[in-house]
Amino acid sequence: MKKVIVTVGILTVVLGLWVSQSSYAAHSDRHCNGCHVPHWAVPESDTDYGVPLWSPVNTKDGLAYTYTMYSSKGMTAMGVQQAAQPDGPSKLCLGCHDGSYARIGDRMANPDPIKYPDGYKAGFAAADLARSHPISFVYDSALATASGTRLNNPLTTNAGLGDARTISEALLDSKEKMQCTSCHEVHKGGYDQYLRWEWRTADVVVDNGDGTTTTLARNDNIMCRICHNK
Repeated sequence: MKKVIVTVGILTVVLGLWVSQSSYAAHSDRHCNGCHVPHWAVPESDTDYGVPLWSPVNTKDGLAYTYTMYSSKGMTAMGVQQAAQPDGPSKLCLGCHDGSYARIGDRMANPDPIKYPDGYKAGFAAADLARSHPISFVYDSALATASGTRLNNPLTTNAGLGDARTISEALLDSKEKMQCTSCHEVHKGGYDQYLRWEWRTADVVVDNGDGTTTTLARNDNIMCRICHNK
């Protein structure tokens, strides 16, 4: 009996370590170990605020890249308050999605880790965020006012999630910043790429079942228009 207990205990520990190292269950409801571990957690700091018990080594051991952040003349003109480097929840996401890990199947994995300098098929190539949507910037009513009519007021605009919460309440972090998690709900995202809303990258033709079809245009989606007044 003791041998059975010892064997089961060893297998449990090994399985737990394997799941954590491979991020096998990342973004699933089967296990939490892909992202969260009860040991070796990141201590909370000014840039790692709101940190859960976090697994990926790039944030845990301070090995993260220096990222090239998105910038534009429009952001400068509006006086956007953007962090010099990703912070908050976005920094946690980039613990895996920074472009340094090999992609195995449909999951990011970190077994050794396996390194690909150019970010091959994984996250953002060579820590380049310059061509993605800006993150880690303050999105408040002052920014909405500075934008003229281009941005909706986050304090009064509904987040489009089927309840009464505003953009500020549902999508921004505790410091009123837009982060990766503003658009991606990693625990229960209902749409492709764990997005909170439907997103179409091209026109979609829907069969109505009566011999006719309906074309849903790309710009019919609400995702961008939650914040952008289009």
